[in-house]
Amino acid sequence: VLRLSLSPFRPASTKAGRRYARLIEGDRVVHAELSHDAETLFLATKQARLLHFRVKDVPVLSGAGKGVKGMS
Repeated sequence: VLRLSLSPFRPASTKAGRRYARLIEGDRVVHAELSHDAETLFLATKQARLLHFRVKDVPVLSGAGKGVKGMS
C-alpha cells in the first residue's frame, strides 16, 4: 500500500518517465485510483480476507518508495 502526492508529477516528464514506486520480485500493481475525498480503504485477498482502514493511516511518500505492507 502506498500513498503519494501528485505535485512531483506536474512538470513534464523526461523520455524515461518518472518512477513513483519500487516493486520487488513477486510484487505487482493490482489497482491504482485517484481520489481526493476517500476516507477509508479496503484490501481483499483471494482467500476472502478483508482489511478496512483509514486512508490517513498510510503515510504520504515524498519520493519513489516501496510503501508499507498492507496485508500478509
